[in-house]
Amino acid sequence: MYIGFQGVNKRFDRLEEMFTQLYLSPYATSIRPTVDLRDLLVWLDAVFTDEEWDNARRLRTPGTCQWILSRPSFQGWVSNSNTTNGTKIMWIHGPPGFGKTVLCANIVEHLQNANPQRVASFFCTSDDEAKRQPFAIARSWVAQMVRQHAQALEAAQDAYQGKEGRKATASDIWSLFQEICDRIPDCAFVVDGFDECAKSDQQLRQSTSDKALQFLRELTGAARKTSCRILFVSREDTDVRSQFRELSESSPGTFFEYGVSIEDTQSDVKTFAVSAIAENLPRKTSELKEEIAREASHRCQGMFLWVRLLTDRLNPRNNTKQLRDLVQHMPHGVEDTYTRELERILSLGVNTNRALAILRWTLFALRPLTVRELTEALVVDVDDGSDFYPHDELPDSWEEEEVNDEIRWLCGALIELRGGEGQN
Repeated sequence: MYIGFQGVNKRFDRLEEMFTQLYLSPYATSIRPTVDLRDLLVWLDAVFTDEEWDNARRLRTPGTCQWILSRPSFQGWVSNSNTTNGTKIMWIHGPPGFGKTVLCANIVEHLQNANPQRVASFFCTSDDEAKRQPFAIARSWVAQMVRQHAQALEAAQDAYQGKEGRKATASDIWSLFQEICDRIPDCAFVVDGFDECAKSDQQLRQSTSDKALQFLRELTGAARKTSCRILFVSREDTDVRSQFRELSESSPGTFFEYGVSIEDTQSDVKTFAVSAIAENLPRKTSELKEEIAREASHRCQGMFLWVRLLTDRLNPRNNTKQLRDLVQHMPHGVEDTYTRELERILSLGVNTNRALAILRWTLFALRPLTVRELTEALVVDVDDGSDFYPHDELPDSWEEEEVNDEIRWLCGALIELRGGEGQN
């Protein structure tokens, strides 16, 4: 019996050894614990600008923004990155009002159609501090890749291990960015309005500019020897140019640059003017609308913003002479146009106070106001001492014509009305 028990013990010893070997095998230790995507996105602490991209994309007039795709510098940047050593970086710049954000949105859409799930974008905005911080761009790029590409998700799951309970650090983000670029060839990363990252209050301007330059250095370091492509779209100001000059001199990859000119936008501006004027003056003759569009595209000096400011002032109730005079007397520059709008408001007489009140409520509101909210606020007089709300001062209807008369025509180009169907 002793011999029998001894044999059984030896069998158990062999089984225990087998299970131990199985537990310690390299395959077993390489199994990746599943991490929920939501937990990863919280860890990455990213800001997304999907709405800004979608708004810019929908502003594009059909048939415009295609000229950039045929420019040699853009074709060199967008071509297969594996033919070069290191990443490809491009800077597209242009004057204010030249439609750079809409152009950038179209480029992003073009890249997504050509290379799905490998494109990440960020649209900086001047009115949102979180969306003009340089490092927020990197966090957003990484998070977008994680939520749309399986290999990026796996890389984030690997990086997340042991770092639960805290936000991803700068080192975590740049390390993960590099890992994603290594695993996924030919990724494209786009940022619009990079000049906004160099803006702040005057006493903070230097430190903010330094952050932008530090971001560029860390970005090129993380992208070194990968096949990714990076596109910056911005105004051409002194700070941004100096940053990209240093980048072009120190970057191990290939640097491309393109300046948007009047010649580039001239055809698109005409197309945009025809569409916008036809929408604002639906009952005018085709000949008059074509005449105004032709004159506007000639006088705007390549600026879409100038055309939009003009069309905001085109009142369909004006006669032909009044419309022609308006086009002829519009100031050439955008700043001069805004100055003229302010001067016009100050000359409205009894309506000046209402126009200034609209601007005051719009400027200091914590969020964009609906037309109904703004109208209700305007009828309140805090100095009359009344305990009752003046319901009888509200308009009888909320039709578009009422909105135009009471808000849009008073403030002109200084206020913009947006919203979907059914919103008041």
